Amino acid sequence: MFSFISGKLFKIDININILWLNEVFMIFEFPVLDDAVFTLPYYIKELGYLVNQDHVVRDKKYENNQILICTGGKGRLLVNNKEYIITENNVFFTQKRVPHEYYAIDEPWQISWIVFDGILLDQLLTQLGFNNHEVFELPSTKIIFNYFNEALTMLKSNNSKRHIECSLLIYSMLVKLSYCIKLNNKEPKKTKRQNCYENIKSYIEANYKKEISLDYLSEVFKLSTYHISRVFKSYNKIGLINYLNNYRISMAKKALLLNPGDQIKKISIDCGFKSTGYFISLFKKSEGMTPLQFREIHGFT
Repeated sequence: MFSFISGKLFKIDININILWLNEVFMIFEFPVLDDAVFTLPYYIKELGYLVNQDHVVRDKKYENNQILICTGGKGRLLVNNKEYIITENNVFFTQKRVPHEYYAIDEPWQISWIVFDGILLDQLLTQLGFNNHEVFELPSTKIIFNYFNEALTMLKSNNSKRHIECSLLIYSMLVKLSYCIKLNNKEPKKTKRQNCYENIKSYIEANYKKEISLDYLSEVFKLSTYHISRVFKSYNKIGLINYLNNYRISMAKKALLLNPGDQIKKISIDCGFKSTGYFISLFKKSEGMTPLQFREIHGFT
């Protein structure tokens, strides 16, 4: 009854399947799945550990998504005509139907793996920015390996909700790894057009109390009103004037609660509206109630 972290043995309080095969130590678990499990957003199909990972070659018929954790040694991963050297503190992911190959080049190459699927998995992988394969270099694999240990413990338990708990573990592990994708991917250099949009947006937010129009911004930025309007709308579909009004309404909502003694007219002027009637009309259109009603439902009369 052992678990492995960075090539070291640690006891765990569960019964696990252990095989000695050609002097290779293996831990594995194949949970029994039923129709209820197949309706879960995410579920585990298999997990295991090898003290020395053997040579694996898979073609596009392989119908499993997998995450593999290296805790010692060195191996080579071949996927999508790319080659990766996998060492301690590397985690790699391969999506189903993606041909790949991996093998040890510095033995023993210690690998743990989790095979998983789910009705919402493809959607989650897309939302989190996963490609059909990913290789992560982490300061330590301990956090990811903890998910492996928790899943193994849960699957061996008599907990009637063990598959639901494992579904949460898979979700948490993928979200954690997605942070690594964002950190590893350098932010692309901003275009001149994007910088222009961000400068206009920042100016609006810093000067919303002023009387701002396209003509006014044209003078500030030395650009045509047409160009300013086009650039802003290419990054913000509601358009510049609607964004300005929405931002002013947002500031007005804060002012209504932070300054309960102020008159509506004063707040409308402080937030850049010349007409109190126009402010009330826009506020009601945006919030479904008048500014006074907004104050009342938040406990200010």
